[in-house]
Amino acid sequence: HFDQVQQQLSNKKTLLKLKKNDFIILGIDTNINLSFNENKTNFFLKNYKNYCNILINEFPSKKILIFNLSYTESYNLLSKNKSIIFKKKINSFNNYLDKLEKKYANINIIDIYNIFSKLGLQNSLNTFDINLFKIPYTEKSNELISQEIYNKIKSTFEIRKKCLVVDLDNTLWGGILGETGYKNIDLGKTLSGEAFKKFQLYLKLLSNDGVILAISSKNNIEDVKECFSKNDEMAIALKDFSSIKVNWDEKFLNVNKIAKELNISKDSIVFFDDSKIERDKMKKFNPEVNTICVSKNPKDFIRDIIESGYFNQNFITKEDKNKKNQYNILNKAKELKNKSNDIIYFYKKLNMRLNIEKVSNKTFERAVQLINKTNQFNLTSVRFDTNAFKKYLKKKNNSAYIAKLTDIYGDHGFTAVVIISSIKDCWQIDNFLLSCRILGRRVEEELLQQIIQIAKKNRISYIRGHYIKSPKNDQCKNFYIKNKFSKKGNYFYINTKSFKYTNKYIISKYTNL
Repeated sequence: HFDQVQQQLSNKKTLLKLKKNDFIILGIDTNINLSFNENKTNFFLKNYKNYCNILINEFPSKKILIFNLSYTESYNLLSKNKSIIFKKKINSFNNYLDKLEKKYANINIIDIYNIFSKLGLQNSLNTFDINLFKIPYTEKSNELISQEIYNKIKSTFEIRKKCLVVDLDNTLWGGILGETGYKNIDLGKTLSGEAFKKFQLYLKLLSNDGVILAISSKNNIEDVKECFSKNDEMAIALKDFSSIKVNWDEKFLNVNKIAKELNISKDSIVFFDDSKIERDKMKKFNPEVNTICVSKNPKDFIRDIIESGYFNQNFITKEDKNKKNQYNILNKAKELKNKSNDIIYFYKKLNMRLNIEKVSNKTFERAVQLINKTNQFNLTSVRFDTNAFKKYLKKKNNSAYIAKLTDIYGDHGFTAVVIISSIKDCWQIDNFLLSCRILGRRVEEELLQQIIQIAKKNRISYIRGHYIKSPKNDQCKNFYIKNKFSKKGNYFYINTKSFKYTNKYIISKYTNL
């Protein structure tokens, strides 16, 4: 309701209605509400903060999207001293909103300031209709604001994709490498060359935020290696890619190899190629893969990925940022496995250590992320958003454990979660899940056995678990049976008193239990 925020938020009936919604959007336009007057500005900002606090207190379990503030049309008319004061106040308020976003998991900021900075005030503000019809923004700025709101909502409901597979020729650089040689590709120095270089820098940023990068290119591998090592304009290195398929095979087949190599599902892969033919073949013969419609001009490549929403994420964990290193560790372990004829020798040689601890403030966000993104080894696929998981853990008889794996090659980070509710002398495993990247090492068996031992120490007589079939978790349907649980009805049971520890390949320890 235009210009009725105060009335709406002070009305109890309205607040009750809002509780039925999944998302609440608070947006107050600076330009309509504010022509510069210091007292008026202070009053406006004070009220806006009050509105934010009301929403935070009234709706702790709802997603709240809040518009930040831009400068006003009258900003350029102010004297130097007044413009400095006004600028400080706007920036200070936007910093306050940034702190809210960091503090509260359910708060997201719609960056009006950034949108208007890109377009310019004259192209953002609807100066013609703003007074007559109270329509504050131009069609273009409305489009960008709507896109950002859409991306924020989409990132809440959809799991972020894990891997971006890119082409090379006319994607990472201009021209055909095999025809021109590494010295003559279009990269840097020209207008289009700078666009390709910026795209490479953007891919580097995605990698730093936890997106796995891979290559599928029809090229000669020696030419590609030479280009990456000798072309001084390259902004990204070959080592930044966790899987490299440079050959003359069909790209839709290469993606299958990439998925297998990285141990990820194909629907977590995004394909980016300038060739429409290659994109159409991917859609036809590998429809599970997410294929981006790529613009003809390289200056729009970054926008293509951002607007796809595939890699949007409301928060980035430590494990996300370290993902590239963790996949490098996995590749080293695979090399050792390929050299080992004896699987037991392989397990022992890895020198695996599993650290198990209760989910704490430090690991809470990572636990939520694993709960909502793990599909393949997920016994029940029960999901919790941030607020629902907080409520679950607040209940007296509920608990959750998170586990971290290390081996001779390094730290794989927190990759497993077990969620438990207690019923008298029985623990019920509400969910048991493990990141697919550490499957195949018997880590899941070790973790289950350790949970049984923890239950035993807590004088719990029985543990029961259940398996709920999903489209992707077929591989773990017999998990409890393989670990000597007995099936009764829809549940699997084990008596902790008769349990005997059998795993001899992984050393486990506990922290903060």
